[in-house]
Amino acid sequence: EHVCPNSAKVMLNIGIIHRRYARWDKAIEYFNRSSKIDPGYCESDYWLGITYLSKNQVPQALSYLEKGVTCPWVAVNSVQAAVAIY
Repeated sequence: EHVCPNSAKVMLNIGIIHRRYARWDKAIEYFNRSSKIDPGYCESDYWLGITYLSKNQVPQALSYLEKGVTCPWVAVNSVQAAVAIY
């Protein structure tokens, strides 16, 4: 984080680590930082979606998962997560 504070990928990876330990709010913070650094870095939408789902915040989860469907790197995962909700 201190070495590359302006890297969307680094912020995403830190968020993923927080998710592994069920630190949902910290994960969301880093996924949002990733999105702010590079709004075109679409993987953050999927990760935000499944993290909000982990928090049982379904409307927010679906909102991000719908965005994730348009991302070529996480589209399949986003669709699968959204289908599981429905």
